Amino acid sequence: MNVLVPQSTVLGLIWCAIAGLPLTGSALTAQDNDARKLARKEATRFLTYLELPARRTEGAMGLLQIGEHAVPTLMRGALHPDPAIACMSMQILGELGTAAMVAEGTLHKLSLSEDPVIASAGGWAKIRVRNQGAFLVTDYSKGRVLEYTPTENKYESKVVLDGINSAWDAERLGNGNYLVTQYSANKVVEYDADGKVIWEFQDLKSPLDADRLPNGNTLICDTQGGRVLEVNPKGKIVWTHDKLKQPYDADRLVDGNTLITEYGKRVSEVDAAGKIVWEHKINDAFGADRLPNGNTLITAYSSREVIELDAKGDPVFTISGLQSPNEARRLANGHTAVAESKMVRIFDAKGKEVHKIAVVSRPGTINFH
Repeated sequence: MNVLVPQSTVLGLIWCAIAGLPLTGSALTAQDNDARKLARKEATRFLTYLELPARRTEGAMGLLQIGEHAVPTLMRGALHPDPAIACMSMQILGELGTAAMVAEGTLHKLSLSEDPVIASAGGWAKIRVRNQGAFLVTDYSKGRVLEYTPTENKYESKVVLDGINSAWDAERLGNGNYLVTQYSANKVVEYDADGKVIWEFQDLKSPLDADRLPNGNTLICDTQGGRVLEVNPKGKIVWTHDKLKQPYDADRLVDGNTLITEYGKRVSEVDAAGKIVWEHKINDAFGADRLPNGNTLITAYSSREVIELDAKGDPVFTISGLQSPNEARRLANGHTAVAESKMVRIFDAKGKEVHKIAVVSRPGTINFH
């Protein structure tokens, strides 16, 4: 039997451990155990790469691709004496979502740390590993943030914030608060559950997206200001990438790079110095997410589709015929949720619609927790 093994990947090592004649019973269990040992050995190696800037991307992506078998190693990484490595480990745990549920207790303890950076990263990851399928959408026209929670047969909705001028993007934070991007009000605000302002940043021109980072800083798309900036809790800008064409969406990746969507131009990945290390030319991208497998999920507004691209920029999955899609999210079960006009639709791995949820007139973005 000839086996083609991907070189230098944990997937190849695991396949080597289980390839061969069909196995049953204790032999199959032994092979499975061997595969787990190989995966954890690889995870330990990839964790050391996080300490090496030149190999950080390889390490982060390797840990993501190993998945649940990397969780014990990442839990050790979360206790690393270097806060940067600890934060990266916790971010990878958060990106793994419910596959890392076993780490919730450790992350909860870390969220109570006296070190504000560690506490922030612990809370950030904790809310993601215990993802229950609830999601937030914003009602831009009525100034509301709504939460949709799955029940046995449907999603139940409730207004969690009201009277929020021009809310476009909202995410639930690890501390239970909400981070809201307010487009026409030119600001990003953190509100508590009672609508009290906890933190805000106003030096903006029509922002469309903001993410609270594991280190406690906030990454903001200053859309009409043509820049993406990282702001610390004191409101100081600690990183900026400017001269952009309408940045609509930005995500900080696990290796420290930043994925940026420029409407009318491209989706690009830039390093800390602002150098482009990957890009895809596209005129109508509203949002983009880097997936754990290294592919990029792009929401194309006027093309009415969601496209998954591999590292070379070739399409490997497409959902077409959408209605004004603003954003898409890949779920833990492999399904894809898309925020469209008056609804959120969920599609399976073959692009077949499996669920439709009627929501507000036009949800700006969708964030699960």
